[in-house]
Amino acid sequence: LFRSWPEYAPPDPNTTVVPNGSFEAGDVNWSKGGGWLIGQGSGFDAFDGTWSAAYTGRGTASLEGTRVPVVVGTSITGSIQVQQGGSSKGNVVAGVMLLWYDAAGNLISYNVGNIVRSGSNGAWHISTVTAAAPAGSFYVALGVTANRKRQNRRLWVDQARWNHSYASGANSDDDY
Repeated sequence: LFRSWPEYAPPDPNTTVVPNGSFEAGDVNWSKGGGWLIGQGSGFDAFDGTWSAAYTGRGTASLEGTRVPVVVGTSITGSIQVQQGGSSKGNVVAGVMLLWYDAAGNLISYNVGNIVRSGSNGAWHISTVTAAAPAGSFYVALGVTANRKRQNRRLWVDQARWNHSYASGANSDDDY
């Protein structure tokens, strides 16, 4: 069976986009813990565009974006918009995370930003985190953690962003 190499794509050393951070590409580039959904239309409220992620579960669960390369010591600021829908203050909370992985893909540590605990009248609130890549870091991912204590109303997140600049693409046959 003959398999061809993927088409060459020159590396972009200035990529700062969280892969599918707006969720507008649909249910891709995110690993969903229990109770997380990505969609549009009925049951979804978006900060920007038409797609978002919704937390419908009980207890704590995370949503994690694609891992990208990072250099130890690099300081990254990440954010995500959070909306608690019809939930009362403190019944469902969420915050942005930076997750640090070693070269083998093992989680080293993570940092959580401010927790959004209240969002009256369907208002969106930003959760922000700033942290430096710890020793042994090879990959970083932006994520969000949510915790539902009471009620069953949805919480939405949208517009994941960061200032992390990393190379994307492949630059040699050695990558294959």
